[in-house]
Amino acid sequence: MEPGSGSFARDKRPVASDPIAHYTERVKRLLILGLLPWPLVGAALYGFHQYWLALLAYHTLCLGAYALWGQGRVRLDRHLLWYLLAALVFLLPAVKTVGLFVQPALILSVLAGFGFESWHLPLLIAYFLLVHPFAEEAFWRATLYQGLRQEITPGRAAVLSSLLFGAWHALVLIPLLPSMWWLGTLAVIFFGLAMASLYERRRQALMPCTLLHALGGDLPLLVILTGVVLGS
Repeated sequence: MEPGSGSFARDKRPVASDPIAHYTERVKRLLILGLLPWPLVGAALYGFHQYWLALLAYHTLCLGAYALWGQGRVRLDRHLLWYLLAALVFLLPAVKTVGLFVQPALILSVLAGFGFESWHLPLLIAYFLLVHPFAEEAFWRATLYQGLRQEITPGRAAVLSSLLFGAWHALVLIPLLPSMWWLGTLAVIFFGLAMASLYERRRQALMPCTLLHALGGDLPLLVILTGVVLGS
């Protein structure tokens, strides 16, 4: 099935009933979709205590929703090199800033409680650089934001999708940053706004967002995680 062909995709047939009610119902369905990571990830982390199960459930949702209702385009962009350079310039400041709030002993304890072992690290790095950024951008930008912007203004769609994007990350941030999780959540929300803006400016192209997400968002965290694990 091609992206955008499911029931969440915009219905191009004339709506016989009240169009406002129709759009409101579709927005509600999209917002419910954006809330689904909470029970899926929450159950895997705090019920089964397995981080790999959380990743499996979350990314299955992300990629499945994109396959059914997503509308972003997967294509190369002539500005990719500039995005790569921008992400690499951002890397060192991001590592230093996030590192100020890191408590290595706490992180190791929390990760062990979620089933993480040190030999998982290379697999986790590869997964978070190759799969995770595309899955999140496909879901939050190409499916949720793209769907909302067809019913409400792009600004409101960006705010709503970014709030949901940041809010579910609190599930992970609360145990890892118990006193500063709210700051981490705000950072993720603003990151989501930046990605929505880039997605809009690059005409719904997923590759620029995916590249910046991988190198500007995930890579700094992976560098810190590697230092914590290898230093233990």
